[in-house]
Amino acid sequence: MQKKLKEMSRDLLFAVLLSLVMIAGTLAAIFSVNGIMTEYAVHQMQKMARHAASDVKIMFSSEEQKVMLIADMLAGHGILQEADFQRYIHTLSLDDDLFDYCVLRPDNSMVDGGGETGVLAEPLDFAQEAARAPYFADGITGRDGEKYLLYAYPVRDGDEVRAVAYGYAPLRKLPELFHRYGFGGQEQIYLVNGDTGNFLIDTWRGELGNIFDDDLQYGEMKQGRSLAQLQQDVAEGQAGSLVFAPQAAGEDFYSCYEPVGLHNLTFQISVPEHVLFADVFHIRSIVSALGLLQFLAFICYLAYLMYKYHLEKQTYQRRIQMSRDIYRIQQMLFDSYDNNFMVDEALKLAANSAEAELMFFVLTSSKAFRRVYCWPDIGRDVVNLELVKVRGKLTDAEMALQRGETVKLTPKQVAQYRREGKLDKLAGKTIKNLILVPAVNSEGRISGVMVAVNVQRLREAAKGMEMIVNTFLMADSNLSIYQLVRQMGMVDSLTGLKNRNAFSQAMSQYEELNSGNLSCIYMDANGLHALNNTLGHAAGDDILISIANLLKESFGSDNSFRIGGDEFVVFNRDLDQEEIGARLAKIDSLLEKQGYHVSAGVAFRRDKKLLKQMIEAAEHEMYQAKRQYYSQNKEAGGVRQMNHKLENILTEKRDRDSFLSIILADFIGVYIVNLATDDVRDICKSPYFADILMDYGYRFRPAILKYGERFVVPEEQECFKKIFDYRAIRGMLQRQEPIEFHYDKTDGQAVRIKVFPTQEYTEEKPNTLWVFEAYKG
Repeated sequence: MQKKLKEMSRDLLFAVLLSLVMIAGTLAAIFSVNGIMTEYAVHQMQKMARHAASDVKIMFSSEEQKVMLIADMLAGHGILQEADFQRYIHTLSLDDDLFDYCVLRPDNSMVDGGGETGVLAEPLDFAQEAARAPYFADGITGRDGEKYLLYAYPVRDGDEVRAVAYGYAPLRKLPELFHRYGFGGQEQIYLVNGDTGNFLIDTWRGELGNIFDDDLQYGEMKQGRSLAQLQQDVAEGQAGSLVFAPQAAGEDFYSCYEPVGLHNLTFQISVPEHVLFADVFHIRSIVSALGLLQFLAFICYLAYLMYKYHLEKQTYQRRIQMSRDIYRIQQMLFDSYDNNFMVDEALKLAANSAEAELMFFVLTSSKAFRRVYCWPDIGRDVVNLELVKVRGKLTDAEMALQRGETVKLTPKQVAQYRREGKLDKLAGKTIKNLILVPAVNSEGRISGVMVAVNVQRLREAAKGMEMIVNTFLMADSNLSIYQLVRQMGMVDSLTGLKNRNAFSQAMSQYEELNSGNLSCIYMDANGLHALNNTLGHAAGDDILISIANLLKESFGSDNSFRIGGDEFVVFNRDLDQEEIGARLAKIDSLLEKQGYHVSAGVAFRRDKKLLKQMIEAAEHEMYQAKRQYYSQNKEAGGVRQMNHKLENILTEKRDRDSFLSIILADFIGVYIVNLATDDVRDICKSPYFADILMDYGYRFRPAILKYGERFVVPEEQECFKKIFDYRAIRGMLQRQEPIEFHYDKTDGQAVRIKVFPTQEYTEEKPNTLWVFEAYKG
């Protein structure tokens, strides 16, 4: 499976790389085509600009030739009669759609083909015009208010100028002479006089301005020349190109300008970007569409591979997860011998792993159901009854189970059974599919069955159930054996109370109680040893049994323990001191009627008082009661001997307490610390450090470091932490170096720490004595 996933991963990676290559190739093709077509479009526009400039030159040269021809004809034939002259001028004007012609005579009169005096608004001075001609002028205002361009040429008779011939045309008609240049009429054309800066043609703005005007607006210049460079090129008759973005247009305009080569005229053409690059955009869209189709094809293929890989990976992950779940289930069941709850948790995990709505494990004997584990816990009785109903009707399934085979009912089979009336709801669940896996014991017999209802994947779920069903069987068997052994090891066979093993185990549970009151009753049978010696052990057993029965009756058996030959301990969380006293008095009264006597001590733990201290307090109170009892009953020698022994014990303990109270008067604390485990036993301790020790579970190093944070002056805290380097302490002890440290507390007290090895100090058991002593620094 893993090898297959690796192969699919390689295929997927190859497809991704191929897709990236195709995308890169398509983008490169788009950019390449775009660059070529862009360059071609700009080149075509430049070519059209040069062609148009050539047309302008030819047209204006032709008109100039006509004016020269008129002048030559007038000079060659002398001064014509006015009527002949008018007919000649009229004939020339009819042959030209644009230009009209006229002649200025020496008397400052002007004659055209219609016999009028000309179109100029201001009369011309013959002397000035004769001296100026020939010339070209633009922007001349006519009598009609229009602007005209003007050609002037002298009519000479030898060296004498006898007249001046003119050709003139209105500027508004000039754009009509230019054909469209392949841009669908969306191009703009301009004709500029480089000497004056005047526009002879401006189809964009409509008004003929001057290129050198400060308020001339081209918009933002983007590529090619700046506006200043454009003005300079026009003045000098240079060619060029530029890109500008008029604010009102909303797109870029590409422009080329070419010198006409006549009268310092420059022809300029501007084309909107969407018009100039229409073919570019069209080809780009075709290439992009082809690239997109390729890309989509690869994306579909890639998606297919990814989907297939995802399915395979999901299957692989489910199998891995199933393996992990099976391992966890087996671990949980392995540890479930002392905890029946773990079996339920393991079944819950198995149901989740199989993605089942309902799963239960039924342990059977030959005739009846014995035990049922169910998840979710909807009631084991319901599962029992329904399973009987299913087993009674699913004949084929029952036969397969008897052969030890797994039964998998698909939705189709379930529907068939339902139509035949053989399969109804199971434990309140509408059955869609069903798995039954038999559990076979070591003798080859079917001891149970695991059932899963409505799983997501029948085959995978059945395979997982087959791997764990016998583990559940083994766990149940181990649980039964463990409970039997545990009962034998935790219950006192004589009294039926819990024994010392159970007491030791219960200690940790009581220790973890952080809230509420807890009381301890410590009870001891009086005179048991003497009674055994005089009347036999059977009589002594009767005392113990009677005490145990009364403890069960008064305080219950769950928290009552026989911890020694004649010692009993009872824990209680519900009764107050008065009620406990009343029940103990009743027990004492009932035993006294039987001729038995007990001594009892009671202690209470409130808040976070240590359990050990509470038990010791109850034991101490019991010894006080026993001492009092024996002091009042000294008749029998055996009793007297026991009383002396008790007095010796109490005296010995009292003397030890007195001794410690004297020699430890100057000590802040004395502790036995195991450097390997960090366990601590206190000989003398301060109350505030006792609380810290309890908070840290009687671990010396974290407790003393917390003490340092609270009580050591800030400037010495870092040094204080270094004191508790157990590795360094061990080294110093091995070298037999004296170990002594000093620090100051926040209350001004100076403290000295001394560390000594105990008599039983070894590398395996490195017990050390830590002495905290107050001194004058």
